[in-house]
Amino acid sequence: MNLHTAILLLPDALLLAAPFIVLFVDLFFNPQHDARPVRRTLTVTLLAVLAATGAALAWGAPEVVFLNAYRVAPWMLWFKACFAGAALVAARMAEPCFAGAEGQPARLTRPGEFFTLLAFAAGGMSLTLSARDLITLFIGLELATIPLYVLAGYYRRHEDSTEGAMKYIIMGSLATAFVLFGYSLLYGAAGHLQFDALAAHLAAHPGDPLVRAAALFIFTAAAFKLALAPFHMWAPDVYHGAPLPVAAFLSTASKAAAAGFLVVLFYGPLAPIRPALAPVFAILAAVTMLVGNLGSLRQENFRRFMAYSSIAQAGYLLLAFLAERDFAVGALLYFLTVYLIANLAAFFVYALVRGEGVAAVNGLARTHPALAAVLLLAFFSLAGIPPLAGFNGKFWLFTAAAGAGRYGLVLFAVLNAVVSLYYYMNVIRAAYIEPPPVGRSVKVPRDVAWLLALLAALLLGLALCPAFNRAVFAAAARP
Repeated sequence: MNLHTAILLLPDALLLAAPFIVLFVDLFFNPQHDARPVRRTLTVTLLAVLAATGAALAWGAPEVVFLNAYRVAPWMLWFKACFAGAALVAARMAEPCFAGAEGQPARLTRPGEFFTLLAFAAGGMSLTLSARDLITLFIGLELATIPLYVLAGYYRRHEDSTEGAMKYIIMGSLATAFVLFGYSLLYGAAGHLQFDALAAHLAAHPGDPLVRAAALFIFTAAAFKLALAPFHMWAPDVYHGAPLPVAAFLSTASKAAAAGFLVVLFYGPLAPIRPALAPVFAILAAVTMLVGNLGSLRQENFRRFMAYSSIAQAGYLLLAFLAERDFAVGALLYFLTVYLIANLAAFFVYALVRGEGVAAVNGLARTHPALAAVLLLAFFSLAGIPPLAGFNGKFWLFTAAAGAGRYGLVLFAVLNAVVSLYYYMNVIRAAYIEPPPVGRSVKVPRDVAWLLALLAALLLGLALCPAFNRAVFAAAARP
């Protein structure tokens, strides 16, 4: 193995090794099975993944294919940094859930298993992107999904958690069935499982009805994972019942993994039939934006509110797939990076105030102005208000749709973005105008304060940093 290959494979190796490292530490060096040692172990490992990813991207090397079975490209490394970053923040958010709050009994148990499952999910997402055949792609998808089923129901004696987990398992199993049926049709049409052989067959037979049917089944499964309407009904219940850090991870890393899954297939072996599916992408994008935004208007529970918000954001995300590969991947990378930062910041603020309702942040600006400022930046970025990075993210997605000649869809997306201002501003109004509850006490550990400051700085700084824009699209342009 040469230096170039080693540098590009190091982030994947660390990410795939992370769950085993965490489990090893918990079994042999954590006799009390406390949350802090295993969380710190996972944190160090994920920081190493991020450092290795930065080094690989700075190296500027082209893609590498390892043993003709595992592929790593610069744009994949960007996605994998998103998975590692989301797991890092979710792990820090989860630690207090095991210790309890203000002397109360612990709300979650078995931290070693929790952080191991979180690491397995991130590793499975990484494996999904680097697959070069349908079997590896399926293994990665299931490795990313099955741990999330368990994490969603981690409140074992909580009725909402159990209900949400059951719905997630049922809908996820249905999505798996769609994926496998699509794969079987592809194999029946092409007689191969390797992406290169599939691409050659599709290039020679782009109108094969069997292949088109397979693409529809596979896209339907991805629509379940992305929570696109009308395949979105599981999301509010799962977000509502899952532990808050799990809901945060689901709303960010899981969505990024589903988008990466679509990129791998529809800008890879299924690229010849992507233009034929463009009307399906456009219709589902419009319906999803509308359902998500209208659903958010009436939500009083924060988790369900964020579920519908993430559904609307998935509708915007789908606009990228109307463009050609390089621009589509660049727009996706930019949008997902900013969306991940904003969503995690919002979830973290609510985790600190320990409230379930949207009104839990009432008067936060008077009692904890720094937290209110982070919340303001997060929701303004999700709404796409300039000069925050969320505006640029939506701009690139709208440009992708406009470049494909879908001007009506762009206008509809802009109108939906205006509607979203209402419910995001409603939360900001609660934080800045409503009176605070009596006796509120929010403790912000020093490392959490630094983490939130970093997320807020990124939301402010990335939009004003041309180098970030160039780096994203440079990574996307390298296949």
